[in-house]
Amino acid sequence: MSYYLDFTVLGLDFLRTRLLGEDLIPSQLPLREGLTEKLRTLRTVGIKTVSDLNTILKKETSMKTLSKETGIQLDYLKLLARVLRGYTPKSVMLSDFLKVDTKVTNTLMGHGIRDSYSLWTAAAHVKTRTKLAKEMALPPTELCTIVCLSDLCRIQWVSPLFSRLIFDAGYKTVQDVASAHAEDLVVGVSTVNKKENLFKGKIGARDMGRLVYIASILPHELEL
Repeated sequence: MSYYLDFTVLGLDFLRTRLLGEDLIPSQLPLREGLTEKLRTLRTVGIKTVSDLNTILKKETSMKTLSKETGIQLDYLKLLARVLRGYTPKSVMLSDFLKVDTKVTNTLMGHGIRDSYSLWTAAAHVKTRTKLAKEMALPPTELCTIVCLSDLCRIQWVSPLFSRLIFDAGYKTVQDVASAHAEDLVVGVSTVNKKENLFKGKIGARDMGRLVYIASILPHELEL
């Protein structure tokens, strides 16, 4: 069970598939330039997995060394490092979720479960969630809602606020989003937002399409 993508089991072909298949934002498009050859070059210096690459790109010194060894421009590697960081979005504090019972979140936080990662890890499965609700005397339905919001925040770009809109539109899990049509997601979220007026930005099909794509490559392990 993994909240994040498991970089240790993903080969460099994953990067090729994602960078070519995803609707990249404009600032990321340079990563497609000579991508296949660059990945081939990285393999020649012993980099086999996304984890191998990510470890090197986390440090400026090792990144510079890799640039010299492979001839891949440093600016390219820096951009790739930023993109990899985005693949593992920061967990969300439970107190940041909207329209949830603060008694439940306060109880969870009082037991050391403070963010989306720790809650999802502890309660993604029905058996463990039922046990947690019983041990802490929590309403099972409300606990399940907060776990669902935590699951949705695994999707890159999804904030606590936006997770609430997606949830209220009827898409309760990452798997639900992955199975959705972007246009339907736009209509559902926009309808909810007109009533609740939570999100001030523009909601477009292209951005929703990005969320659907990202959701499709995440593990779908939450049990309802």
